[in-house]
Amino acid sequence: MSTTTALSHYSEANVLKALFFNTDFPAALANTYIALFTTMPAQDGTGGVEVAGNAYARQTVSGGTHNTGAGAGWTSIVTDATSSTITNANDILFPVATPSGWGTILGIGIYDLVSGGNLIALGVADSSVAINAGDQYKIAAGNLSINLA
Repeated sequence: MSTTTALSHYSEANVLKALFFNTDFPAALANTYIALFTTMPAQDGTGGVEVAGNAYARQTVSGGTHNTGAGAGWTSIVTDATSSTITNANDILFPVATPSGWGTILGIGIYDLVSGGNLIALGVADSSVAINAGDQYKIAAGNLSINLA
C-alpha cells in the first residue's frame, strides 16, 4: 500500500497559529501512531471508522529531533520545487488479524496518542486491501508520505 497524507484541520490550524500569531505549536511528538480506517474520517477527524478488535492496535512510529529533521521512524525532509515531504523510514507492521478479519482498509490516520488523541494527518490508500483472519497489514518503508505543497 502506498499513501500520501495531508495535514488534518487540527494540524493546519496549529501551523497557522505558530506562524502568524506567535503561538507555540503543541509539544513536539516523541511518537506518532498510525491508525487504519475502513471508513475515512473527514479532515476534522469526524465520521471515520477505525479498525477495532481482533488484535488490532495503532502502530508507533518514533519521532526525531528538530535539529536534524530525521527520526528513527521518519526520513529527513526532502524539499523540491513544489513541496516538502517525509516518509516512513521503516516498515510499519500491524498485528495479525485474529480471530477474525478487520474488513477493507481504505486509508490511514496519524495520531498524537496511541488511543484517541488528535488526528495529525490522514490519507486514502492508493488501493484498498481486505484484511481477513490470519492476514497482517504492512506499510513498507517509504510508502507512507506526508507532503506539504
